[in-house]
Formats: sequence, C-alpha cells, structure tokens
Amino acid sequence: MEPEDSRYALTEYQELLVDEKGQLVESKGKLFDYKSIGGRLEKGGKIQQILGEFWSKDVKQLCTFALERGISSTIVFENYHNGSNLALQFGFMPVVHKGIVCGIVLKVCDITVAKRLEHQRRIREKMANISQLAAHMVHKMNNPIAAALNRIGGLLVKEVDSRDPDVLLHELRSIQEQLYAISLITTGLVAFSNENIKDFKLVQVNSVLQNVFHLMHFLDAQRNIKLDVNLDTSLPRILGSEVTLEQCFVNICKNAVEAMPGGGILTIISKVDEQFPDFINVMISDQGSGIAPENKQLVWEPFYTTKDKSHAGLGLSVSFAIVSRHNGSIEIASQPGTGSTFQIILPIAKI
Repeated sequence: MEPEDSRYALTEYQELLVDEKGQLVESKGKLFDYKSIGGRLEKGGKIQQILGEFWSKDVKQLCTFALERGISSTIVFENYHNGSNLALQFGFMPVVHKGIVCGIVLKVCDITVAKRLEHQRRIREKMANISQLAAHMVHKMNNPIAAALNRIGGLLVKEVDSRDPDVLLHELRSIQEQLYAISLITTGLVAFSNENIKDFKLVQVNSVLQNVFHLMHFLDAQRNIKLDVNLDTSLPRILGSEVTLEQCFVNICKNAVEAMPGGGILTIISKVDEQFPDFINVMISDQGSGIAPENKQLVWEPFYTTKDKSHAGLGLSVSFAIVSRHNGSIEIASQPGTGSTFQIILPIAKI
C-alpha cells in the first residue's frame, strides 16, 4: 500500500498525456476522481469530454497553442464546484519528438488551499499595515493637538496678554498651523482608500494649485519662503479628484518648504508637456539640500523619512498613491546641495 501522505498527494493533481488528436493516452493522479471533476478517464477519450465543465474557450486556445505552436502556458480557474470553492491551475506542455509536436502533457493542480492561505496572508499584511498606519497617525496627531490645546489654554487663563493684538494674532496663527497639520494627516488617509475612478470629475489643475497657494501662504510667510508661480492659463482639464490632487500638491510643497529651513524660493509651474501633448506637467522646485541618489526611490515608501521622529513619513507616499490613481507619474530631478524638482505628469481628459 502507498503511504498515507503519498495517497493524499495523488489527490492534489491530475496529469494527462494527450496525443495530437486530443485523445487521452495516459493519466496519473487522483484529483479528478477525488473532486468529481469532468468525465471518465478512459484511454482514447476526448480531452474536452474529460475536462467537462472546465473545457472553456481559454483552455481550448491554450491546448491549440501547445499542439500547433509548441507553446507552454498556464492558467488558473476558480469555480464554485460541488458546494465549495475550487481553484485549479492548468499547465500545458507540448511533447516534442524529433522536432515535431506529437501531443501535450496537461497537468491540473488543486491550489485551493494555497490560494486561501495567500488570501489570508494578504489580509494579515493589510491589517498589519493598517495597525502601523494607525499608530503613526495617533502619534503624529497628538503633537499638534497638544500644542493647540496648550495655546488655547494659555489664552483662557491669561498666561499671555490677549489684549495685545499682535500677541493674540501670533497665538491664533500658531493654533491655525497646528489644526492645519491635523487636517493634512486626516485628509492624507483618503489617498489610501479605495477611491472609485468612476467618481472622478473634470478638474482644472490651476484652480487646485490656487487653493494650495492659499493653504500654504501662512506657512510660507513664517519661514521666509517666496513663491515663484508660472501657470499656463490655457491648461486643459484632467479627469480626477480636486480633494486628493490638492493633498498631493500640498504634500510636495510642504516637503519643499521643509527642505529650505533658512528660506528660499518655491517655484511652481504648470504647462502642457512639450514632448507628449496629451499630458500636463506640474513642476514644483525648491532650493533645498537635495536628495541623495540612493534615496530617490525610498522617498515614495510609506513611513520613510530623513527628518526627526515627529514626521510620520507619509506625505510623499500619499502623493505617489494619488498620482498613480490618476494614471499619472512623478519624477524627481535632484542632486545634493542643488535643490529638487518634482515633476507631476497627468493625462489630459479625453472629452
């Protein structure tokens, strides 16, 4: 008798040797019997009758490719079969004798358990990422919340002279900056949601950039940042989400401002791509310290940061996710000590 584990292994696959006429020559394994798949495994039986419900247009095509062109291939089917989910992998390998294809070996493997384990693994990874993201969000939001509460508390107990307009304005601006930091974090989470592209609307990117300038104004003024803006007034519209695009541009601008702690010029340009006129370009440049070549790809990874621990390291990864969802791309031109330019490329709407 065969060992128990060997008998079990035989139920996980079925190997069929089929001649050039599509007739069964030999069969190994017990998967078809164990899972009640297809017809009877009789020598001379037609492959389409043996496969039964699994004889589809795709399987027929791959059989033809193997027999007529000598092409090997695989395909996976997931069906509800006999009251349970069943995932099968079909492998087609031509049998060649003296340079002529004389048949095929069709190996069918039951990968139901493997698919289920893979699905569970993806869920665990997703939950781990969500937990990590939540922990970073809580940590990131606690700091500005505490700072804003302290400022408000100081005003309430008159630790600062609220009668002095300049002092009051300074305190209110500080509170505004902390609340703005919180809004960046919460709206940033939208980029990791399953935003439906069907909900996209026609968007004028210049209008989005104008909103960004307004949002960034108080931050730029406090850090001695000057804006150099050149927007193409004839810029065509794109299909997208104003909210998430605004978040994308704010993240990149904020990153540029933080790269210039001593002040500098933040340059923002919008135009139609000269080489590819079906796309628009938004270029955001700073005069900061630049990005080392080995870090250019790392900046898109969630939680990656070269700054202090108060930075969650999500801004650029959020921007990357937003642009990708808009079928666009981001490129970086940067050298240490010479600043950086982020080029956002977005497709023009086809209307």
